[in-house]
Amino acid sequence: MIDTDKLEEKLNAEYKDLQEQTHKVNILLAGGTGVGKSSFINMVFGESIAETGTGKPVTEEIQKFEDENLSVVLYDSVGYEIGRDKEAKFFREIEQLYEQSNGADEIHIVWYFINAASHRITDFDLEQLRKLKGKLKLEVCVALSKTDLVSDEDIAKLKGFIKENQETKSLPVFSLSTSSLEISEHEKLIQWSEGVLPERIRHAFTRSQRISLDSKWKAAQTYITGHTSGAALIGWSPISFSDAPILLANQMAMLAKILHIYGLDSLQNLAKEVGLAAILKQLIPMLGKSLVGNLLKLFPGVGTFWGGLINAGVAASITYAIGFGMNYACYRIYKSILDGDWPTAKKDLENFSEIVTTYAKEALQNGKKTAEDYKIPNRKDN
Repeated sequence: MIDTDKLEEKLNAEYKDLQEQTHKVNILLAGGTGVGKSSFINMVFGESIAETGTGKPVTEEIQKFEDENLSVVLYDSVGYEIGRDKEAKFFREIEQLYEQSNGADEIHIVWYFINAASHRITDFDLEQLRKLKGKLKLEVCVALSKTDLVSDEDIAKLKGFIKENQETKSLPVFSLSTSSLEISEHEKLIQWSEGVLPERIRHAFTRSQRISLDSKWKAAQTYITGHTSGAALIGWSPISFSDAPILLANQMAMLAKILHIYGLDSLQNLAKEVGLAAILKQLIPMLGKSLVGNLLKLFPGVGTFWGGLINAGVAASITYAIGFGMNYACYRIYKSILDGDWPTAKKDLENFSEIVTTYAKEALQNGKKTAEDYKIPNRKDN
């Protein structure tokens, strides 16, 4: 008999370890005054860190903002103003931050904001971009903000101006609308950020951002693949179902990672009934009594009785199926929450175990699946 209390204890312990071991991502926000940094940050991370987090000065003109619910730290530079003393001081402040940062305080990426509605890229902007990339060797992208206020032709001209400059032509440029319905370029910025971040902190960024659900899906699938291989090794010497906790321990670690990458417990204003505790309340009994037994029945001669043998293939298939079902359920709930569709989110939570079971069986019967196989709509399709 599987001890569901021990399963819950194991899953909670795995989740807690992930929270404690997650290294934070340090992002420098740079640009002129009134470029729309706050609006974009709120869209990406779902809350105003500057308002809800603890800010403290690290230089005279740069403040550090962080929130315990997010795995990112923002270094926000005071916007420069053309023709004023702050313009000359701007880079010196960033250079000071760079020189005093190391280890956990290292700047990982720079988002340099330019207001597209100003219809120009200044020589000062180009100079700062060259210094950030060339002198400080930082990973930098250009975020053209407020692009919904200008024409596509003007946006193309601004991008072209940056690309025509020899020292800035290699920098990625993203046009960012203030409309939450137009996020394709936002997703590209997120994907670029994930791509240049060191692997050890990429998870933290993917977990914290709430623009690209595809990134969360793919990260979860990577974990599932790894733990599926681990399950195959566990099952290489056939084990009886009575010894399944050995296999389930591996699955608990996998499920903790899936839950963590979606960060359902850290979404702002998240209703209690859609929190981690409620999910665990359904998940643990399902794993301990229902789902594994139901999946085993799909294997001839294995699941017809509790003493059936689980070999490498069965162990791997069940682990993948459970992971896929969990990934799908979390994706659905997360998407409904971000879309403001609380009735659907609550309904899916109430039927959480059924959703996981249904799609775990689908994955087991029909092979590995992707989000596209189930036509899971991304937010840009709404």
